[in-house]
Amino acid sequence: MAGMFTIDSHPAYVLFYSGASHSFMSMGFVDWHNIPLMAIPYAYRIRTPGAQMCINTRTDTVSLVLATHTYRLQFMVLPGQGIDAILGMN
Repeated sequence: MAGMFTIDSHPAYVLFYSGASHSFMSMGFVDWHNIPLMAIPYAYRIRTPGAQMCINTRTDTVSLVLATHTYRLQFMVLPGQGIDAILGMN
C-alpha cells in the first residue's frame, strides 16, 4: 500500500511494506528538504531488488502524519529518488 502523506510538513510518497525490516528514506528527499542526518555507529547490510548496500546514515527524528496521528520516526537513508519513504516493521 502506498500514498501521499506529510513528513516534517513536506508531502511525501510513502510505501507501507511489511517485508522491510526497517524504515527508509531516499537521499533525494533528504537533500531536497534539508532533513538532518546522523551517523550510525555500525553499517547495516541491506538487500534491495537488484542490489546489496551498506548503510551507515539515518535521519534525525522526523514527524510523519497519518490521518489524525503524528508519529516520531527515524529513517535509514537509501540512495535513490523513486519512493520518498518506506515504512517497515521496525
